Amino acid sequence: MGGAASISRTSARRLVWCDTEGGVRGVPLWDVSFIEETEQGVHAVRYCSVRSAHKRGKGRLRNVLPPRVYADLDKSGGACLARYELSDGAWVANEHVVLDSPLPVAVAAYLLSIGGSVLIAWNMKGHDRHVLNRAVGETVLGGVDLWDPLPWFRSRWGLPKNTLSSCKPGTPRAVFAVNTCGPAHDSLVDAAHMRDVVARAAYCYPSRDAEAWKTASRKEMLEAIMDHTGLSSCTSSSPASWKNSSSSSSSEAAAAIPAAATAARSASSSNRTMLLGTAGS
Repeated sequence: MGGAASISRTSARRLVWCDTEGGVRGVPLWDVSFIEETEQGVHAVRYCSVRSAHKRGKGRLRNVLPPRVYADLDKSGGACLARYELSDGAWVANEHVVLDSPLPVAVAAYLLSIGGSVLIAWNMKGHDRHVLNRAVGETVLGGVDLWDPLPWFRSRWGLPKNTLSSCKPGTPRAVFAVNTCGPAHDSLVDAAHMRDVVARAAYCYPSRDAEAWKTASRKEMLEAIMDHTGLSSCTSSSPASWKNSSSSSSSEAAAAIPAAATAARSASSSNRTMLLGTAGS
């Protein structure tokens, strides 16, 4: 594959690295993050709900949200939208928006807004796909393409452990020297760790040198993901075996969800409270 063709494909597709917390064993979805990446740049958004979280989850949210935002969420029962930028290898929150809409509606609106993108989650087939499907419905989820990098990673690298929740020797994070972004089972932290592992694994695969990524740029690693994982051959009309089987256009998805989800598309302009700052502010 020529370099120009790879760059063109990369520019045409938006990769969205995702992780979910909750949504199983009777616990509602309470924390989900999306790291959006294109050739032009990378940024992240997190949607969370204090009311939906279990006791341990509330503690985690208390550590990452500004006190005023946490208190407002706990009182109102609404969802929070947090925006992050990548600065010197660290994810830094620069905005927190308290939404009037519940978490599933906010997430549905977000997924509608990124229609045609590639949504990526570690063990997507076995876990995150089902969590998101229960939260937003098949039609909304069908507007994006789903990719689970775990089977690809397992078949190419054959490590003794494939968990991302640990950085012990033999794990993907240890092999590819991924910096710890924070405690595991935080949606942004887990999505960030996955992104680093997959990007480095894809870039290093041809040479089998797990340190080759150290001289690569973000764009070069993004291009390697497209070239070495099979994503480069996938388009919006790709086979059903790769796409979510219930794929549909964004317009069809919009018509299939409650009107509240459509209203939530403009959450940034209709929100009740907008606060800037970090968890310590």
